[in-house]
Formats: sequence, C-alpha cells, structure tokens
Amino acid sequence: MLAVKRLLHHCCLHMGCKEQILKILSNCRFAAAKFVVQWLCNQENQHIQRIAVNIISILALKLSDEQAAQLTSEFYIVVGKLLEIVEQKTNQNELDTTFHFTLSALWNLTDEAPTTCGHFIDNKGLELFMRVLQTFPSDSSTQHKVLGLLNNVAEVRELHPRLMQKDFVDHISELLNSAEMEVSYFSAGIIANLLSRGEQSWTLSQTQRRLLIEKLHSALLKWPTPECKMVALPAYRSLKPFYPLLDCFTLPGVQIWAAWAILHICCKTPARYCAMLIEEDGLQHLYNIKENDQSDPDVLYLTTEILTYMDKHMMYYGKPKHLKELQAKLNG
Repeated sequence: MLAVKRLLHHCCLHMGCKEQILKILSNCRFAAAKFVVQWLCNQENQHIQRIAVNIISILALKLSDEQAAQLTSEFYIVVGKLLEIVEQKTNQNELDTTFHFTLSALWNLTDEAPTTCGHFIDNKGLELFMRVLQTFPSDSSTQHKVLGLLNNVAEVRELHPRLMQKDFVDHISELLNSAEMEVSYFSAGIIANLLSRGEQSWTLSQTQRRLLIEKLHSALLKWPTPECKMVALPAYRSLKPFYPLLDCFTLPGVQIWAAWAILHICCKTPARYCAMLIEEDGLQHLYNIKENDQSDPDVLYLTTEILTYMDKHMMYYGKPKHLKELQAKLNG
C-alpha cells in the first residue's frame, strides 16, 4: 500500500495529463482505485478531493469487469460521496473543476455498470441530476456529462421503471433539438433506450410515447452526417448496449440513433470499434438490417456505411473465419 501511495503522489504532479497518470499506475490500477476511493471518503479538503475525484474518473474506465465487480461495495460508498459533492456545488451554483471532475467520475463509474447505476438511483441521483440540468441550462459541458450518465442508466432495462417519470421524460425530450450536438445526442440515446422496450413496458401515457417516437425520428433527421465533429467524442467500453436498439424494426428512430452512433465512432476510431463489432458478433445485427426488406431507408443507409468501414478494416487486418462463413451463408 505504501508503494501505491508513492505512485499516487507522482500522479498528483501530473494532474493535467491523463496519459501520464495511466502510465504511472499501469501495474496497480485496481489497488490504486481501491485506495483512492477510501481516500476520497475520508477527506474534506477540497484540493485533495479534486485530485482523488480526477484519478477515480480516469481509472474507472480502465478497470476490467471483474475488477469493477470486486469494488462493488466501495463504489456504493463512493457514488454517495460523489453525489454529495455534486449537490454541494449545485447548491452553491459553483461550476469549478471539482464539479466537472465529479460528473466525469460518476459518468465513467456507471458505464456498463448496472449495479453502480442502481446505486446512483438509490441515492436519489436522478432527482439531483434533474436539478443540475435546470440549474446550469446554458453550460453544455455540464449538460452533456449529466446526460451521458443518464444514458448509462437508461441502458439498464431493469431500471426503466425508475426512469418512467413524466417530468424527467418531458425535460429530456425538450433537449432533443438542442443546438449542442452532444446534448441532443445523449438526450436521443436516453429516449431511444426507454422506447425500445415497447408499449407494454411504457407506464406513462401512450399518447406521450407516440409523440416521443415522432419527435425522436424528426430530431435525428436534422442531425449532420455521422462524420461530423463532436466536442467530446463518446468512448464506449463495448458496443453491446446498441445491439438491442438495432433490432427494433418497428421503431426506425431507435435504430437510426444506434446506427448513427456506431457509424460516428467507427469513422473516428475505426481500428478500435470495427474490431469491437467483430469480437462481439455485432455484425449479425447489421446484416439482419441489410437483409430485411422492410428496413427503413435511413437505417439501411447508415448500416451500409458502417459495413463499408468494416470492409476496409478487414481488408487491412484480415477477415475472421467465422465472418467468412457468415457472409458465404448470406450470399447463398
């Protein structure tokens, strides 16, 4: 543990450089994460809090699923502590680096982490984050971090009943047409995930659901091409949350959001995400769209573009055997 403390001291000297911190902690990320969580929960000094929150934010996405699972009890405590910081800063109307680091840490901690998302809801995080959106309506950095986390929560189907609150859904739907691309993007993701489970799981007004379906589809058709630049490029641990959305053939707007998102990251970071699509058997979902005669034209266009990137990727890196067999089967 003394060695971890020394390494964290070195991290404090490189707070502005994420890559340097990851390099320093490359061999002890799990131990460092566990120590920093305990450190944060025992500190009231704001400077030390800011350092601890920043390190947690950086390490959260670098832990394996197994390591994250081992820190479940620690994460339960730290989520509560981070929400306390957010509430304090919101009450003080204070947009400082600690506030933004804290939002980033919560966003990263909830990424494909259903248990942590549950902790967030249990600690009244939804109510607090709604207040954050209302308190800082013109700060796009705050808005997209908050919506990014809420998008993580919306990916957890077991938590959908907790999100079925009219005020929440109404507010998110108002942000669909935001001039800030990141805000519109994550708002659309939340709505797409909530709609994806179908009529029977929708516990609010069916009229509201029908209007949301139309509003989502309409907003997406006004977006720029997926090759556009976003200030904060979304980063994904995996693409698995998108696959159920690609399968929603009765909801083209939901499919469009998922396909637009995948195409956006594939054209920005093709080596990482094209490989991910292959490893996760995500291409089958795209082939299903391509082979379906009833596919929406916009969905089909985006799917074809993704597959074009995939072809380029496989020309360079080679085609896995199972894909050769799959394509041979599709071609008859």
